[in-house]
Amino acid sequence: MIIPLAALVALLLPAVLGGRLRRLADVRLRFTWAVSSALIVQILVIELLSGPLWLLSGAHVATYAVAAFYLWANRRVPGLLVLGVGGACNGVTIALNGGTLPARAGALESAGIEQAAGEFANSGVVHDAKLAF
Repeated sequence: MIIPLAALVALLLPAVLGGRLRRLADVRLRFTWAVSSALIVQILVIELLSGPLWLLSGAHVATYAVAAFYLWANRRVPGLLVLGVGGACNGVTIALNGGTLPARAGALESAGIEQAAGEFANSGVVHDAKLAF
């Protein structure tokens, strides 16, 4: 629910601040194939594929490197720096924790997410997690 709400705010905010939504059509993003590919790989790794934990974790972390390349290539686009900082926080935390974003056991339970031992988890309980806050 939060993603559609954030998208709506992002769409309406320029109009509320006196801007014109038509100007978004003038924004030229480079290497969109890179970020699209990273998203597809994340979906495959998180939702569809099974395999060695090291391979899935490595692919997950690699998608953040591809996204960083995309953000660097488009660094002159206003607002992407903020997006990049948020993505970097997630990416660094995931990389430091072996490809998994640390989550509290209670949070996973509340969300109805079961974590199987030895399987890749996008978000999961990580013992001795780094940057767990």
